Amino acid sequence: MQPSTPQTLQAAQAAERQKYYVAKKTFTSGSGGVTIGEAYCNNAFDIPVTGGCTAPDNSGARLTVSRPGSNLSNPSLPFNWTCGFFNTSAAAQVEAHVVCKRP
Repeated sequence: MQPSTPQTLQAAQAAERQKYYVAKKTFTSGSGGVTIGEAYCNNAFDIPVTGGCTAPDNSGARLTVSRPGSNLSNPSLPFNWTCGFFNTSAAAQVEAHVVCKRP
């Protein structure tokens, strides 16, 4: 018995979803300075989808940089997302993350 079209489509969708993952880098944003952190895809063949940066709402960490990393021009290096924070209060744990897709 062959699977029905909806079953085949569901299986294909599930297989496609498994290709996506989030790579994260947690780092400390110290008081009174700018801190840069980068999250990297697992390997150079993975395709970047999007990225971002997070900090606790109640911290003094203010986002100053959120952009694709500098590895776009070098295909032998994994893609990265760069985050920068300026912190006006006590040190805070912040995060850079990038969503990647395996080919």
